[in-house]
Amino acid sequence: MDIKISFRNDNGKVAGQTITNFDSDGFIFNNQILLAEKAFGKQLSKNLIEYLAKHEIGHVLGLGHANFNESLMSSLVYHSHNEISDCERKAIAEANKWKLLDNNSLPTKSQTKKYFC
Repeated sequence: MDIKISFRNDNGKVAGQTITNFDSDGFIFNNQILLAEKAFGKQLSKNLIEYLAKHEIGHVLGLGHANFNESLMSSLVYHSHNEISDCERKAIAEANKWKLLDNNSLPTKSQTKKYFC
């Protein structure tokens, strides 16, 4: 799987975005992460851009937005929560069980559709 990270300078209303492309079987074959240097009329700090990159990489790993604020994957920025939670790590492992846990060389669709934290 390829991941491409690039910056945009459109001073828009989105600080980060992940675009995921799937193959005909529904498996991810590449991701593009777009990060803004400016958003909402403000220059973004290096720390905020790093936070946004980590958040977008969480999307690449298959995570959606968290349903709680104490997470890197929250839809809002909380600098004090700069990590993916243990629950979210378990969700990543479940989504990738076919490869990470079963040591399988061929992908199989996960039986788990959602993982609640």
